[in-house]
Amino acid sequence: MDNKEAWLNEIKLHHISIKKKFQPSVGHLVIVVLLCTLLIISMNFFFTQSLKTDFKQTLNSIEYEKAWGEENYKVFREIQKDEMNSFLTQMNEKDPLYMKNIKSKVDPNYQRPMKLTSDEVTVLHNEIPLSGSGNALYTAIEFSDFECEYCKKFHNESNLQTLLKDYSGAINYTYKSMPLSSHANAKTLAEYARCVYENSTQENYFSFIDFIFATETLDNPPALVEKFASEHKLSLDSLNICLKEPSTKEVLERDFGHGVYLWIKMTPSVVLLNNTTWDYTTFQEQMPKDELKNKIDSFLNQAPLK
Repeated sequence: MDNKEAWLNEIKLHHISIKKKFQPSVGHLVIVVLLCTLLIISMNFFFTQSLKTDFKQTLNSIEYEKAWGEENYKVFREIQKDEMNSFLTQMNEKDPLYMKNIKSKVDPNYQRPMKLTSDEVTVLHNEIPLSGSGNALYTAIEFSDFECEYCKKFHNESNLQTLLKDYSGAINYTYKSMPLSSHANAKTLAEYARCVYENSTQENYFSFIDFIFATETLDNPPALVEKFASEHKLSLDSLNICLKEPSTKEVLERDFGHGVYLWIKMTPSVVLLNNTTWDYTTFQEQMPKDELKNKIDSFLNQAPLK
């Protein structure tokens, strides 16, 4: 019995010794907290860097990040949910060019083809007003932003639409808006431009674009539209009703998507498309009229009709 009691006492003493040996001090606790904090910061840093890398792969540049717009991105994220597959199927049939733009954003390994397909050319020409012959051998598309000073200078001084008249009807012309999300007035005016086309003529559409680029201050889009409507005898009520239509915004969003897919990285830019071979080139800078003409001539010589 004495041996058993002595043995138990020895175990208790040994247990107390172990507890004392491993009992954490305040210093130990501080070190643990610091290590955990450092681990969390490190994990957050690498996770954030990973997200940034993925995001940069998804969008071509910080300008596209701004241009795509928070609202559009939210819509796209919603689409990615349950109905994603059905949406993709429907949109691919309706507008393959727009869908390839989306695919290029969400798939960093996506490779843009060097030329367009016949379906893409059809989509690119769909729903747009054209200045010149509908059967022209080439199409010049001006991508621009009403609130961009370089765009204004390019449109007014290089005057692409007038320049193309020198080619005897071989090149027709159209204008697509590609406003940055930070340019709220430019976006509203782009929607009004679309409504002018929907409610009148192609000529009035191009006149409206010239009118806006010739205007110094764009702070009050409704007043500008009212003035234009009065001068061209258009129904202001019809334009304002059109402005609220979802289809108006959808067309402009597709125009923006086409620009991104065609590798437009800045405004102003011009896409020159061969309507027979479907080859195209882009001029992505504001340039003098003579230099623009030289670039057009160069493309026409390099991409002859087949």
